Amino acid sequence: MKIERIKKQYPVGTVVKCINMEDDHAIPPGTNGVVQYVDDIGQLHVNWENGSTLALIIGVDEFEIVEQKTDQELHEAVDVNLKLSVPIIRKDYFQPQNVVIEKAVHLSKTDYLKLLKQPLSDHAFIEKYNQEMYVDDQEIMHCILYYSDDFSEGIVVDSEGYNYARYQGYINDVHSLIETAKIEKSEFSDKHLKLKVLVVEPNGKPYVAIIDNDLDALNQMVGGHIEVVYLSDTAEIICNEEGKLLNLPANRRLGNDVLAGRFIIVGSDINSEHFTSLSQNDINKYTQQFNEIEMIDQSEVQKNMGYTIIGF
Repeated sequence: MKIERIKKQYPVGTVVKCINMEDDHAIPPGTNGVVQYVDDIGQLHVNWENGSTLALIIGVDEFEIVEQKTDQELHEAVDVNLKLSVPIIRKDYFQPQNVVIEKAVHLSKTDYLKLLKQPLSDHAFIEKYNQEMYVDDQEIMHCILYYSDDFSEGIVVDSEGYNYARYQGYINDVHSLIETAKIEKSEFSDKHLKLKVLVVEPNGKPYVAIIDNDLDALNQMVGGHIEVVYLSDTAEIICNEEGKLLNLPANRRLGNDVLAGRFIIVGSDINSEHFTSLSQNDINKYTQQFNEIEMIDQSEVQKNMGYTIIGF
């Protein structure tokens, strides 16, 4: 019955403070812990805040119960009299969202106020970018940030394909945020020095990589001279033009052809002479298209060469 009394006195969840312990690995005095259970010999097993799980022995170790504040005490208010500009939204609960800001769009004071006061009206500056607002496979919102020189706050919008701000949020100090992003982008990818590409390996899942946008880097990625294969108006495949001749490992089928060796997918812009970074939409699209690892017999590689190599 003694054990039952101890369990009632120190139920699971009780917070205790160590005063002194007689043990070679004693818990430092003043350390708090939470009772997990009482064992069959009456020891209190405790998860201590320093990571230890050393048990307390009643009658040997010195400790005390830490009195916990009641909800009423925790809910006591303090007068602070802060004056802030805060967006108030009528919702059952707040649910912060992970977002990626695709573009920051500069608005006039008039347009910014229209968006601020009439978010559910159609706006030309939302229609222009609504194809770049979406939710990806990881449930992350890709949004547009709207800002004006006349306001320190910015409005984050996901139109979900509509021409109005179907979802919106606010961020503070928007100008500092944009300047930081501009600097990082300039250091990272100014003048097309870097490319975001999708890499597809034989017997491997597609993955995103950042590479230099020059011929040497592209040659290294595919292991030889490059060949460009059309995919769409916004994406192209870069592969090894001698991949089949070199009998590189079969990778993926593309139509009636077989691609040999590693290949990458880059962005394409008819208005630019450079390769461009692959858009997030195309990353998602081609990751799905080439996600399945295909088991292709190596004989298909030479079969698709159009001629046969005969040994002498």
